[in-house]
Amino acid sequence: MGLNRNLKKLNNYFGINLPLWMDSRKTLLVFSFFDFIFIFSFLRNISSNNTEIFNLSRCLSFSAIWGLLSYVNGRYSFFIRYSSKIKKLYNLLISTLIVTIFSYILDKTLIICFTDWVPLGRNNGAFILIISFAIQSLKFLFNNSLKDFNYLYLVGSTEEKINNFIKNANPVLNSKRLIIRKFSEYKDASLNLITIVLLDNKYEDFLEKYSHLISKQVDIITASNWCEKNLQRIPSEYLSENDFDFNNLINQSQNFNWRLKRFGDITISLFLLLLSTPLIIFSALLIKLEDNGSVFYSQYRTGLYGKTFKIYKLRSMRQNSEKNGPVWAKEKDPRITKVGNFLRKSRIDELPQLWAVVLGDMSLIGPRPERPEIEKTLLKEIPFYNYRNTIKPGISGWAQVNYRYGASVEDSELKFSYEIFYLKNHSLFLDIFIFFKTLKLVINMEGSTPK
Repeated sequence: MGLNRNLKKLNNYFGINLPLWMDSRKTLLVFSFFDFIFIFSFLRNISSNNTEIFNLSRCLSFSAIWGLLSYVNGRYSFFIRYSSKIKKLYNLLISTLIVTIFSYILDKTLIICFTDWVPLGRNNGAFILIISFAIQSLKFLFNNSLKDFNYLYLVGSTEEKINNFIKNANPVLNSKRLIIRKFSEYKDASLNLITIVLLDNKYEDFLEKYSHLISKQVDIITASNWCEKNLQRIPSEYLSENDFDFNNLINQSQNFNWRLKRFGDITISLFLLLLSTPLIIFSALLIKLEDNGSVFYSQYRTGLYGKTFKIYKLRSMRQNSEKNGPVWAKEKDPRITKVGNFLRKSRIDELPQLWAVVLGDMSLIGPRPERPEIEKTLLKEIPFYNYRNTIKPGISGWAQVNYRYGASVEDSELKFSYEIFYLKNHSLFLDIFIFFKTLKLVINMEGSTPK
């Protein structure tokens, strides 16, 4: 028991506290840092051997390219979709090889890099590949060896609440090595890690009755906090009005970070609009050639504090596809055109919305604005759904990079759980993280179905 608890402390990285959205990525952060340090040190060494003056910008640039391509190609991911460990290692080797090749090519061709070329050569390139693969393999072994079984004991007033929690926790049962039991089965045994989850959020009442458990190194946590920490989303059924700081949300325009975000929204949106104008024109021609219909379509959406506004998108569905009223978009929707399918996967159809960001109706990052007709239904079905309107909606958001398009009330409820997490944890750094995750989705053509 003592050894396992010490390993847990090691996995906490000497008490370094990170935001909740980064907490589960501590291992990835540490090993990506090792990766960066190795590549930087190696390039510094061969630079010193080939030139009298160390080219700092050269090494930093190549290391940055390496890190960005590693993220986009998935070298810092958990490889959840591969069940076999051999397949995981094989995929790791292939992704490392791809990143090595493209980093070398980009470094050699980008004008911004350097005035003098430090030859990597085949031997040096192979050395980078082997050592980097070794670092990533160490990460793989680390993740599979230092995790203890975590016993979750659930305290809930009904069987339905317990079953719902198990359903919510199901995606992380294996990765976090969870064993879930009812609190009635709790035994004072020498288990590795014990967490008691309160499904009714009655924290004070439980502590009053079972205060002796605190001295036994047992974690006692509400379902809302457990989901926030481990799932990085919060199902609305675990919410209470005390979970939100409304003063902070209402007075966000007086906040420095909010003003900085607004400045970034305007600057980046204008830059992207200018940069993407040829792409929008080319896409418009493809849409016109396919069915000779209109290029753009507009919709009203609900924005900050319930105010409605109009957005424009490149048309990706057949003409008059909603002549009988709003209909949920779904996977492999027959209304989507061939050109529209590509536009949706690449998210090019979203580019005209940048103008709504410039006007101030939207932000680059935030909860996706819903259609008023659909929102009326969701407000009745999903508790606290109106809370999402306390922050400016965005083109991309925490829900968009973690879940597919909503095609039902159930999908919208799950997406809302991600939006609640964003409402409670939004920050400039989280917005930057979402921006790069969106970039990864666009480059990998994952469209509305993040993997």
